[in-house]
Amino acid sequence: LPKNFAMATWPDKLKKIFSKYDVEKKGFMNRKQLQQLLATISGESISDDELIRFLDEIDANGNGRVELEEFVSWVSKPTSMLQPTISGTLELFDVEELLRPLYCVYDRNGDMGISQEEF
Repeated sequence: LPKNFAMATWPDKLKKIFSKYDVEKKGFMNRKQLQQLLATISGESISDDELIRFLDEIDANGNGRVELEEFVSWVSKPTSMLQPTISGTLELFDVEELLRPLYCVYDRNGDMGISQEEF
């Protein structure tokens, strides 16, 4: 989370965001609702493969749904693909995409590995 982020208000903001997509007010989002949330945040459609990747990361108990506690826990992780901004919104963040150019600097032969000689 950003250093100057008000931690006390963040769970409330996440709960509001979550409740917008938990349209049936059952305390969880199904796959379609999660896909809508992610598409809204990213401004792009989310493929089924991407959705599975997100769901695998979020769904801690493996029941195929995203409960509020799982959502809050997921967004709160520094490694989450969904990160809060200072303004209190959420944005998609792919650390792999961010680090790929740096990785390519060291992977001189392009074999998708970094040998001791390359490093």
